[in-house]
Amino acid sequence: MNKEILIKNMDLVSQVLSEDYDLVHFTPESIHTQNNIMGVLCKADTSFAASIRGIELVKLLKKMPGEEVELKSTDKFLQVKGGGLNAKFRKYPDKTKEPPDYSKLNFVDISNDFLDGVNCCLPSVSDKEIQGVLTGMHIADNKIVSCNNITVTEYTMEKSTGMVFTLPKIMAKVVEDFRPVLMCIDNNKVVFTNADKTVFIWSVLMAGKYPMDNMVKLLDCKGEEYTLPKEAGGEALTTSLFSFDAEDGTSFVGVDIKDKEVVLSGNKSFGSLENAIEHKSDKQFKFYIDPGVLTRALGINTTFNHCGNYITFKNKNIRHLVCLVQYQ
Repeated sequence: MNKEILIKNMDLVSQVLSEDYDLVHFTPESIHTQNNIMGVLCKADTSFAASIRGIELVKLLKKMPGEEVELKSTDKFLQVKGGGLNAKFRKYPDKTKEPPDYSKLNFVDISNDFLDGVNCCLPSVSDKEIQGVLTGMHIADNKIVSCNNITVTEYTMEKSTGMVFTLPKIMAKVVEDFRPVLMCIDNNKVVFTNADKTVFIWSVLMAGKYPMDNMVKLLDCKGEEYTLPKEAGGEALTTSLFSFDAEDGTSFVGVDIKDKEVVLSGNKSFGSLENAIEHKSDKQFKFYIDPGVLTRALGINTTFNHCGNYITFKNKNIRHLVCLVQYQ
């Protein structure tokens, strides 16, 4: 068997592996694995059946010299030979799982910019389990939306999916590696695949109603408009060396828009910093914000709208809301 092809397939399958579940299942026609959230299947001509530990196999293959690898299944072991190395992996017949057959599902084309939208919205997906459905990314027709109670991001795709579902963050983080072009909903799962249906990745859908309507209302804000210089993002990161510290452990900087300059500021116990950037404005506004969040937002647009306790940045495809830090 060609080693590089096997490594490519194993790298995809490994996206699902962890210390809690690290078994890979070989069948005569595929390599697959799945846990209670997601799974991966790669079609492959292996001519044998075996369930073995996958993480160690990937590590071995990447250290093995040569272009070919020999896989031989015995009663108790899978023998892996190549480049002078000869390894035996214990088989776990009692833990074998049958591969799902998704090849006959009614798939639809994915919008060409679907993965761009996923990557755009990923930073706004919450990491806090207590926030429930916000730990997922919501897809509704041609919209992709995410929220972590600090930022909200909405991406409008070129083409509608015709579907409404919430994708777990763990799936959103890895789906780009599979470069899918087709998708479908199968009961409580979303399934992605490539054009020739040789690689499938799927995950369960998140339960619960996503607060889409509330987010759209916030993003529709049409408050006072301001602009910032493009370089304010990079300078905010510099200023963050002296950033203010909130009680919850987060850091933030001050942004003061004046007549002829924007002043970024920070204050630590050991000292303070003011960072002035030339910039003309006919309106003044001072606010406090996470420097990393500001840098990302300025990549969307240097113009923003201020509505109450938040500001919004918009361009052709993206609407991005940031909650400001309350500081006196």
